[in-house]
Amino acid sequence: MFILDLMRYMKGSVYFKISGDFAERFFNLAARERIALWDCKRESGSLHAYASAKSYRKLRGIAKKTGVRIRIEEKRGIPFTRRRYRRRWGLLAGFGMFLAFLIVMSLFLWRIDVEGLETIPESRVLQTLEELGVHPGSLRRGIDVRESERRMLMLMPELSFIAINIDGSTAAIELSERSMPPVLIDAHAPCNLVARKAGQITAINVYEGQALVSVGDAVTEGDLLISGVTQDGAGNNLFRHARGEVMARVEHTVALDIPLDQIRYTPTGEIKNRGSLEIFGLNLPLFLPIRVEGFYYVERGEEDIRPLGIPLPVKLYTRKLHMMEEETVRLTESMAREQALKELRAAEAIELAGGEILERSLRALISGGVYTIEAKYICIMDISLAREIIVSD
Repeated sequence: MFILDLMRYMKGSVYFKISGDFAERFFNLAARERIALWDCKRESGSLHAYASAKSYRKLRGIAKKTGVRIRIEEKRGIPFTRRRYRRRWGLLAGFGMFLAFLIVMSLFLWRIDVEGLETIPESRVLQTLEELGVHPGSLRRGIDVRESERRMLMLMPELSFIAINIDGSTAAIELSERSMPPVLIDAHAPCNLVARKAGQITAINVYEGQALVSVGDAVTEGDLLISGVTQDGAGNNLFRHARGEVMARVEHTVALDIPLDQIRYTPTGEIKNRGSLEIFGLNLPLFLPIRVEGFYYVERGEEDIRPLGIPLPVKLYTRKLHMMEEETVRLTESMAREQALKELRAAEAIELAGGEILERSLRALISGGVYTIEAKYICIMDISLAREIIVSD
């Protein structure tokens, strides 16, 4: 149906009114002459129909034979539009200049899409491509794709594969990151294992070095646990990279303060739009430079301008300022406790990672508009910490 409507629009069609007593005979003669009429309907006591612009001329003769009157009510299609603007040379010249502009702009590269990134920042890839001459605004035929791919792999050793596919004014960069080997600790660097917390030793596993403490010993922070200095049979000192695991029963304390009066921001529903156009790297604001008072959060958007599907060096940036209302909320004791416990669980996950909590006691109080919670732990954890041995000649 769309194709048929498009063809009718290109050839031109007229919507006309038929009045008289012999309208049926008019339609019969039109059908005999193989003249196509469509969307025939009766409105306000008269018949209406569509016909092509070329066929309408023949319908005038048929109307005279049948004694009916026909009158055009609407003209549609390219032939009528072309006739209406046939003397407006400026419009035609402007359209021609616009087409020429699009053709010239299509010779350049205006968009770069990067796919396959996981850990490498996209900005670094774009910066390296720009150093090789692949950037928005560069002439497409001046880009040596294969040479650029080869040099990219040399400049960025963390890439294992890269393909530059230029389609129109868009360069699609497909790449894969190399699985980099982990950074290994120098196994030959001599070091001791010292206590990073005070506690009572519950278990010792020595993989390299000499243990200087036993199960049941109490140690303080900084005490030597496993020494990397050993002796051979001749009494000579040997410096090793001490390895091991020293589990201890330790005490740990976490204290948190939660203000009862807290400032919160709620959306008012008011949105202020700010936009700008970027043309050849030049940013043109589309709003008056009036300072926005109050609190708000910004929702940003970016859109490429593509007339007729052709990418241009023009981008539309939008910012929606969602206005916020500031209010002071007074927390109840139960609300403050709930927030404190939530933050306490997050602190446990960081400060006691890998440990086993045996006991936990909580103490809370409210003073000066602040809810304070103090948690004391007894837990089992590895307290060993590697410390390099400085060996002088």
